[in-house]
Amino acid sequence: MERLLVETGMKGPGWIDVSQYVPSDARVSHCKYEFTVDMTRMKDIAYVSDSVQAPTPPLRMMAVNVLTALNKKRENEICMISLLVNNKAPVDGLTAEPTKCAGDDQAPRPDLIVGHDASATINRLMARLAKHDIKTWPFMGRLKRSIPLKQIAHTKAAQSEMTVGRLVLDTKTSSMELVRCRSYELTELVEGLLNARIAALPDPGDIPAYYATSTQLLKLIKNSWNESRWTVKLAAHVNALPLAFQITNVVGGVTSRTLMGGRAERNEFHLLHAFHRNDMISPDKAQSQFKHKDTQSTQQSATQKHVKKDDEGDEEEDGPGAAHPAEADHKKKTQYSGGLVLEPKRGLYDTMILCLDFNSLYPSIIQEYNICFSTVNYTQKDSDDLPEPPNQTLAEGILPESFEASSNADDAEKKQLDIRQMALKLTANSMYGCLGFQMSRFTRNPSPHLSRRRGERF
Repeated sequence: MERLLVETGMKGPGWIDVSQYVPSDARVSHCKYEFTVDMTRMKDIAYVSDSVQAPTPPLRMMAVNVLTALNKKRENEICMISLLVNNKAPVDGLTAEPTKCAGDDQAPRPDLIVGHDASATINRLMARLAKHDIKTWPFMGRLKRSIPLKQIAHTKAAQSEMTVGRLVLDTKTSSMELVRCRSYELTELVEGLLNARIAALPDPGDIPAYYATSTQLLKLIKNSWNESRWTVKLAAHVNALPLAFQITNVVGGVTSRTLMGGRAERNEFHLLHAFHRNDMISPDKAQSQFKHKDTQSTQQSATQKHVKKDDEGDEEEDGPGAAHPAEADHKKKTQYSGGLVLEPKRGLYDTMILCLDFNSLYPSIIQEYNICFSTVNYTQKDSDDLPEPPNQTLAEGILPESFEASSNADDAEKKQLDIRQMALKLTANSMYGCLGFQMSRFTRNPSPHLSRRRGERF
């Protein structure tokens, strides 16, 4: 996937021109059409530029709401699933108006799944499908799978495997990134952003009482549908999908990953495109230097047995079960801390104070002083000494160039495309933070340290 995106210059959702393709003999997906193309040199795949892009086709959207109740074993058991399907939902204006399901089997085949706290919803579905050993679980996504669902862990990565080939828009995740609110529960967000009040769904322990009469059951069904409807309205209000598309266009990543909220991965693709464009070799993917807890405890147990048997004290200290030096250092102190922001206090200063607001402060510093991987000379990784600022005669580095593209879009474009402006700002601000993230592929501690020091001098 990385090669495909970087070598073809593919920048997010768009049209691609594929040639020399043949129908696939061994089908690996549930799609109606499936083709195979030679990807050895990527010569048969071309990304269509923005200037000749055709209009974006509508999406088949499905809003999902799952209600669970506690059974006799105190387990969450699914008692109701509400679906709202729109077969022609425009990307730039989601609507909660449902349409009839289309298809020979009358089953929805969505391109986009919308839900509030969709991660928890998919997790509940996975748990119940695995419990009852449902063989058709791969239809949640678009790829054929033969392994039992029980063999897939209930992690966020596993959830993306379950829905592979479909976009999952979680309005809770999007709201946490785009708006500030005391609570990110659906009722609070609808009241704060949409000025409406919706009935909160009952707790799992209270749901069985609603099945006592038809009136109560119809009320529960209506409330569940309304929750799905308001979820779509919330997604449209915060422009969650158009913004995710624009961010993906800016960084050149994958929309499904952008919707998951991983900022480090977004910036990784942004820099990968920049490195490839400037004929520079990208660093390898970061590998965790810390041992897995289970593996470490097993090794410690084996080491202790070995020490008992051989009665060697040194083995326990320096053997495989000993604490990893990097892990010990990691526990002692934080690897990197950003700038300190003080809350304003009335009467703290007795002189006039001039308040300055910067257009993305740290990205501006990086552009001003040309701070980059290629301009800062730094070889002592374990030293706390900061390198000298780069010589201003050096050519513009990768980071300043990327920030300039993200922060300084054309003013006319900013006025016309507010969504793209927000995508550019989010990308620029998050990229600085990822420079100090230890597990980032492009981590560069001297760069954020040097930028922060320059900011303190202001």
